[in-house]
Amino acid sequence: MAQLGEPVLHEPEEVATWTPRELLDRPLLPDFGRVDERCLDDCFERWGRLGPGCRVIEVACGRTRWLPYFGHAYGATVVGLESDPEAATFAIANLMGAGARGSIRCCDPFVPAVDSDLLWSFDLAYSLGALPGHDPVACLRLLRRYLAPDGRIVTTTPNARALGNGSARPEPLRTPEGLREAHERAGFRTLDCGYLGFYDERRHALAPETPAWRRALSGAVRHATTAGASTWLRLGLGTLETRWLSPHVVYVGERP
Repeated sequence: MAQLGEPVLHEPEEVATWTPRELLDRPLLPDFGRVDERCLDDCFERWGRLGPGCRVIEVACGRTRWLPYFGHAYGATVVGLESDPEAATFAIANLMGAGARGSIRCCDPFVPAVDSDLLWSFDLAYSLGALPGHDPVACLRLLRRYLAPDGRIVTTTPNARALGNGSARPEPLRTPEGLREAHERAGFRTLDCGYLGFYDERRHALAPETPAWRRALSGAVRHATTAGASTWLRLGLGTLETRWLSPHVVYVGERP
Protein backbone atom coordinates (compact mmCIF):
# COMPACT_ATOMS: atom_id res chain seq x y z
CA MET A 1 0.00 0.00 0.00
CA ALA A 2 1.41 3.39 -0.97
CA GLN A 3 1.85 5.75 1.96
CA LEU A 4 -0.59 8.66 2.11
CA GLY A 5 -0.55 9.42 5.80
CA GLU A 6 -3.41 8.62 8.16
CA PRO A 7 -6.57 7.86 6.13
CA VAL A 8 -9.74 9.84 6.75
CA LEU A 9 -12.73 7.49 6.51
CA HIS A 10 -16.27 8.67 5.78
CA GLU A 11 -19.63 6.98 6.22
CA PRO A 12 -21.58 6.29 2.98
CA GLU A 13 -24.50 8.40 4.22
CA GLU A 14 -22.16 11.37 4.68
CA VAL A 15 -20.49 10.98 1.28
CA ALA A 16 -23.85 10.74 -0.52
CA THR A 17 -24.62 14.35 0.38
CA TRP A 18 -21.32 15.81 -0.81
CA THR A 19 -21.02 18.16 -3.76
CA PRO A 20 -18.15 18.40 -6.27
CA ARG A 21 -16.96 21.55 -4.48
CA GLU A 22 -16.53 19.59 -1.23
CA LEU A 23 -14.43 16.99 -3.06
CA LEU A 24 -11.95 19.70 -3.99
CA ASP A 25 -11.19 20.08 -0.27
CA ARG A 26 -11.85 16.49 0.85
CA PRO A 27 -11.10 14.06 -2.00
CA LEU A 28 -12.37 10.51 -1.59
CA LEU A 29 -9.75 7.77 -1.67
CA PRO A 30 -10.09 4.01 -1.16
CA ASP A 31 -11.23 3.01 2.33
CA PHE A 32 -8.45 0.75 3.57
CA GLY A 33 -10.44 0.07 6.71
CA ARG A 34 -12.35 -2.38 4.48
CA VAL A 35 -10.63 -5.69 3.93
CA ASP A 36 -11.79 -6.06 0.32
CA GLU A 37 -10.29 -2.69 -0.63
CA ARG A 38 -7.00 -3.63 1.02
CA CYS A 39 -7.02 -6.86 -0.99
CA LEU A 40 -7.73 -4.97 -4.21
CA ASP A 41 -4.86 -2.59 -3.44
CA ASP A 42 -2.58 -5.60 -2.93
CA CYS A 43 -3.70 -6.91 -6.32
CA PHE A 44 -2.92 -3.61 -8.04
CA GLU A 45 0.43 -3.35 -6.28
CA ARG A 46 1.39 -6.88 -7.30
CA TRP A 47 0.21 -6.85 -10.90
CA GLY A 48 -0.33 -3.23 -11.94
CA ARG A 49 3.31 -2.17 -12.33
CA LEU A 50 2.32 1.22 -10.94
CA GLY A 51 4.86 4.01 -10.70
CA PRO A 52 5.72 7.56 -11.80
CA GLY A 53 4.77 8.18 -15.41
CA CYS A 54 2.72 5.01 -15.93
CA ARG A 55 -0.59 5.50 -17.73
CA VAL A 56 -3.74 4.10 -16.11
CA ILE A 57 -7.31 4.09 -17.44
CA GLU A 58 -10.46 3.16 -15.52
CA VAL A 59 -13.46 2.06 -17.58
CA ALA A 60 -16.89 3.13 -16.33
CA CYS A 61 -15.16 4.93 -13.49
CA GLY A 62 -18.19 6.50 -11.79
CA ARG A 63 -17.09 8.90 -9.04
CA THR A 64 -13.82 6.90 -8.77
CA ARG A 65 -11.78 6.70 -5.57
CA TRP A 66 -8.96 4.69 -7.19
CA LEU A 67 -7.82 7.03 -9.97
CA PRO A 68 -7.09 9.89 -7.53
CA TYR A 69 -5.22 7.41 -5.34
CA PHE A 70 -3.08 6.11 -8.21
CA GLY A 71 -2.31 9.62 -9.38
CA HIS A 72 -1.50 10.98 -5.92
CA ALA A 73 0.27 7.98 -4.37
CA TYR A 74 2.13 6.58 -7.37
CA GLY A 75 2.53 9.58 -9.68
CA ALA A 76 0.58 7.85 -12.45
CA THR A 77 -1.11 9.73 -15.27
CA VAL A 78 -4.76 8.69 -15.08
CA VAL A 79 -7.81 8.77 -17.36
CA GLY A 80 -11.37 7.81 -16.49
CA LEU A 81 -14.20 7.01 -18.90
CA GLU A 82 -17.74 7.56 -17.61
CA SER A 83 -21.03 7.85 -19.50
CA ASP A 84 -22.97 9.63 -16.72
CA PRO A 85 -22.29 13.39 -16.80
CA GLU A 86 -23.03 13.87 -13.10
CA ALA A 87 -20.66 11.09 -12.04
CA ALA A 88 -18.01 12.46 -14.41
CA THR A 89 -18.29 15.89 -12.76
CA PHE A 90 -17.72 14.35 -9.33
CA ALA A 91 -14.76 12.34 -10.67
CA ILE A 92 -13.13 15.49 -12.09
CA ALA A 93 -13.48 17.26 -8.74
CA ASN A 94 -12.08 14.24 -6.93
CA LEU A 95 -9.01 14.16 -9.20
CA MET A 96 -8.41 17.86 -8.68
CA GLY A 97 -8.83 17.58 -4.92
CA ALA A 98 -6.23 14.80 -4.75
CA GLY A 99 -3.79 16.70 -6.94
CA ALA A 100 -3.71 13.85 -9.46
CA ARG A 101 -2.55 14.38 -13.03
CA GLY A 102 -5.17 13.19 -15.48
CA SER A 103 -8.62 13.66 -16.97
CA ILE A 104 -12.17 12.29 -17.04
CA ARG A 105 -13.95 11.86 -20.35
CA CYS A 106 -17.71 11.65 -20.55
CA CYS A 107 -18.38 8.88 -23.07
CA ASP A 108 -19.54 5.29 -23.37
CA PRO A 109 -16.38 3.18 -23.00
CA PHE A 110 -18.02 0.11 -24.51
CA VAL A 111 -18.61 1.49 -28.01
CA PRO A 112 -16.07 1.51 -30.85
CA ALA A 113 -15.99 5.30 -31.27
CA VAL A 114 -13.33 6.44 -28.80
CA ASP A 115 -10.81 9.25 -28.96
CA SER A 116 -7.85 8.11 -31.02
CA ASP A 117 -5.33 9.45 -28.51
CA LEU A 118 -6.48 6.80 -26.03
CA LEU A 119 -5.80 3.82 -28.25
CA TRP A 120 -2.85 1.47 -27.66
CA SER A 121 -1.37 3.81 -25.03
CA PHE A 122 -2.07 2.57 -21.46
CA ASP A 123 0.03 0.41 -19.16
CA LEU A 124 -2.98 -0.60 -17.05
CA ALA A 125 -6.71 -0.71 -17.76
CA TYR A 126 -9.21 -1.78 -15.13
CA SER A 127 -12.93 -2.15 -14.58
CA LEU A 128 -14.49 -2.66 -11.14
CA GLY A 129 -17.81 -4.46 -11.47
CA ALA A 130 -18.78 -2.57 -14.61
CA LEU A 131 -18.32 -5.16 -17.38
CA PRO A 132 -21.65 -5.57 -19.22
CA GLY A 133 -23.26 -9.00 -19.13
CA HIS A 134 -24.35 -8.80 -22.76
CA ASP A 135 -21.59 -9.78 -25.21
CA PRO A 136 -18.73 -9.32 -22.74
CA VAL A 137 -16.14 -10.69 -25.16
CA ALA A 138 -16.86 -7.90 -27.64
CA CYS A 139 -16.62 -5.33 -24.82
CA LEU A 140 -13.30 -6.76 -23.66
CA ARG A 141 -11.94 -6.60 -27.21
CA LEU A 142 -12.77 -2.90 -27.19
CA LEU A 143 -10.97 -2.45 -23.86
CA ARG A 144 -7.96 -4.31 -25.25
CA ARG A 145 -7.47 -1.48 -27.73
CA TYR A 146 -6.62 0.93 -24.91
CA LEU A 147 -3.56 -1.09 -23.88
CA ALA A 148 -0.01 -0.69 -25.09
CA PRO A 149 1.91 -3.89 -25.93
CA ASP A 150 2.30 -5.93 -22.71
CA GLY A 151 -0.25 -3.64 -21.03
CA ARG A 152 -2.27 -5.26 -18.28
CA ILE A 153 -5.97 -5.47 -17.42
CA VAL A 154 -7.65 -5.98 -14.04
CA THR A 155 -11.37 -6.79 -14.00
CA THR A 156 -13.58 -7.51 -11.00
CA THR A 157 -17.16 -8.76 -10.84
CA PRO A 158 -19.41 -9.69 -7.90
CA ASN A 159 -18.86 -13.25 -6.72
CA ALA A 160 -22.10 -15.11 -7.37
CA ARG A 161 -21.12 -17.89 -4.95
CA ALA A 162 -20.35 -15.68 -1.94
CA LEU A 163 -22.52 -15.71 1.18
CA GLY A 164 -25.47 -13.44 0.54
CA ASN A 165 -24.92 -13.48 -3.24
CA GLY A 166 -25.51 -17.18 -3.90
CA SER A 167 -27.31 -18.37 -7.00
CA ALA A 168 -28.16 -21.87 -8.20
CA ARG A 169 -27.25 -20.75 -11.73
CA PRO A 170 -24.63 -18.01 -11.36
CA GLU A 171 -23.91 -15.72 -14.29
CA PRO A 172 -20.71 -16.87 -16.03
CA LEU A 173 -18.93 -13.55 -15.51
CA ARG A 174 -19.43 -13.89 -11.76
CA THR A 175 -17.29 -17.02 -11.53
CA PRO A 176 -13.51 -17.29 -12.05
CA GLU A 177 -13.98 -19.84 -14.83
CA GLY A 178 -16.39 -17.67 -16.81
CA LEU A 179 -14.44 -14.45 -16.31
CA ARG A 180 -11.21 -16.09 -17.43
CA GLU A 181 -12.83 -17.64 -20.51
CA ALA A 182 -14.29 -14.28 -21.61
CA HIS A 183 -10.90 -12.53 -21.34
CA GLU A 184 -9.00 -15.27 -23.13
CA ARG A 185 -11.54 -15.28 -25.96
CA ALA A 186 -10.96 -11.51 -26.22
CA GLY A 187 -7.23 -12.09 -26.73
CA PHE A 188 -5.74 -11.63 -23.24
CA ARG A 189 -3.05 -13.81 -21.72
CA THR A 190 -4.01 -14.82 -18.17
CA LEU A 191 -1.70 -13.90 -15.30
CA ASP A 192 -4.05 -14.57 -12.39
CA CYS A 193 -7.73 -15.28 -11.77
CA GLY A 194 -9.62 -16.12 -8.60
CA TYR A 195 -11.46 -14.71 -5.62
CA LEU A 196 -10.79 -11.32 -4.03
CA GLY A 197 -11.52 -9.92 -0.58
CA PHE A 198 -13.09 -11.26 2.58
CA TYR A 199 -16.62 -11.35 3.95
CA ASP A 200 -18.11 -7.90 4.57
CA GLU A 201 -21.49 -7.69 6.34
CA ARG A 202 -22.19 -4.24 4.87
CA ARG A 203 -22.53 -5.78 1.41
CA HIS A 204 -25.52 -7.95 2.30
CA ALA A 205 -28.35 -5.60 3.22
CA LEU A 206 -31.77 -7.01 2.34
CA ALA A 207 -34.46 -5.28 0.35
CA PRO A 208 -37.23 -3.62 2.42
CA GLU A 209 -39.86 -6.06 1.09
CA THR A 210 -37.96 -9.14 2.34
CA PRO A 211 -40.23 -11.33 4.56
CA ALA A 212 -39.63 -11.08 8.30
CA TRP A 213 -38.63 -14.74 8.70
CA ARG A 214 -36.00 -14.47 6.00
CA ARG A 215 -34.73 -11.19 7.44
CA ALA A 216 -34.34 -12.82 10.88
CA LEU A 217 -32.56 -15.88 9.44
CA SER A 218 -30.25 -13.73 7.32
CA GLY A 219 -29.45 -11.53 10.31
CA ALA A 220 -28.45 -14.53 12.41
CA VAL A 221 -26.24 -15.91 9.64
CA ARG A 222 -24.63 -12.51 9.02
CA HIS A 223 -23.97 -12.06 12.73
CA ALA A 224 -22.29 -15.45 13.03
CA THR A 225 -20.19 -15.11 9.88
CA THR A 226 -19.16 -11.53 10.70
CA ALA A 227 -18.09 -12.55 14.21
CA GLY A 228 -16.09 -15.44 12.75
CA ALA A 229 -14.48 -13.26 10.09
CA SER A 230 -13.54 -10.59 12.64
CA THR A 231 -11.95 -13.18 14.94
CA TRP A 232 -10.03 -14.68 12.02
CA LEU A 233 -8.59 -11.29 11.06
CA ARG A 234 -7.74 -10.33 14.66
CA LEU A 235 -5.72 -13.52 14.95
CA GLY A 236 -3.68 -12.44 11.93
CA LEU A 237 -4.56 -15.53 9.92
CA GLY A 238 -4.87 -13.74 6.58
CA THR A 239 -7.92 -13.00 4.48
CA LEU A 240 -8.87 -16.53 3.40
CA GLU A 241 -10.11 -15.60 -0.07
CA THR A 242 -12.51 -18.37 -1.07
CA ARG A 243 -15.60 -18.95 -3.19
CA TRP A 244 -17.86 -18.62 -0.14
CA LEU A 245 -16.28 -15.67 1.70
CA SER A 246 -14.92 -13.35 -1.01
CA PRO A 247 -17.25 -10.65 -2.35
CA HIS A 248 -15.44 -10.38 -5.71
CA VAL A 249 -14.02 -12.40 -8.57
CA VAL A 250 -10.88 -10.89 -10.11
CA TYR A 251 -9.07 -11.42 -13.41
CA VAL A 252 -5.58 -10.16 -14.24
CA GLY A 253 -4.33 -10.44 -17.79
CA GLU A 254 -1.90 -9.03 -20.30
CA ARG A 255 -2.14 -7.95 -23.89
CA PRO A 256 0.29 -10.16 -25.88
